[in-house]
Amino acid sequence: MRENPQNPAAQVWSAAHIAMARVLPSLIPMDHPRILLVEDDRLVRMNLVLVLERDGYRLDTAACAAEAYDRLGRGHYDLVLADIGLPDSDGFDVLRAVKRADPSTKVVLVTGSQTDLTAEQAIGEGAEDLLLKPFALADLMATVHRYTRA
Repeated sequence: MRENPQNPAAQVWSAAHIAMARVLPSLIPMDHPRILLVEDDRLVRMNLVLVLERDGYRLDTAACAAEAYDRLGRGHYDLVLADIGLPDSDGFDVLRAVKRADPSTKVVLVTGSQTDLTAEQAIGEGAEDLLLKPFALADLMATVHRYTRA
């Protein structure tokens, strides 16, 4: 579901969460797993940031593939969570870029419409997993833990 800029409640919710998200990274130790979240929906992105940072992960975000490539060029990530449907490219291009840059980085693709072809393509191109939206937070956290905990 895309955000509605005309919805004042969503704007208030977003402002509060954005303010909190700015404080949380300074409280997370540097040895915790680092995740790049590539999601074009701002409300979904901010909600996932709060959930993952609360669990001790260090997060960088990107709203499109171009931002993801920029972030990937600046450092190592333990896990990349990438939406397949991005405005300027797709999650498969991000997956390929991640694997070229550092084959050890784990990638989980996220999609709102799974087909057998999508799942086969994701795994065939090196993704560790494919997460189907909408997902339960417990499923997200189990997936993230699976690929970030030794």
